[in-house]
Amino acid sequence: MRFWVGFVITLLVSVLAVGCASKDQQAGYAAVFEDAPNLYDDGVYDSGHRVGNILAQETAATGETRLMITLSPEFLSDTGNNFVLYAHAGRLEVDKLHAFGEPLSPDALICGFTSKSKLTWFKLKTLLNDRVRAAQKRAKALQARIG
Repeated sequence: MRFWVGFVITLLVSVLAVGCASKDQQAGYAAVFEDAPNLYDDGVYDSGHRVGNILAQETAATGETRLMITLSPEFLSDTGNNFVLYAHAGRLEVDKLHAFGEPLSPDALICGFTSKSKLTWFKLKTLLNDRVRAAQKRAKALQARIG
């Protein structure tokens, strides 16, 4: 009888652990890049402070890359959707486009750049435009190419 009780308890704990693991793997935001960023650190940083983590990386055959990331609730409440990401010195950095923004939706795409110079070029090209919308449009176009 003890064997069956132990077996049932082990089975229930295993089912709960698998359910929690699959939920954690699906959580996060998609950041899309034109090429694979050269990263050595699994963190996401804003002004030197860690505000998130990289969960997974997927690269399409054409080179576009999608990173699944988590972001801290404090960062999201302060920032909203007015930021992009860029790779710098092996780390993923945040660059804020405006001082304010709308809340980031759970299915939002975050625009990413593989270098600070590519981000600067994007800012120059969108100097007279709404940069947040331009970044969202670019992220959607990259996502479509990834599939």
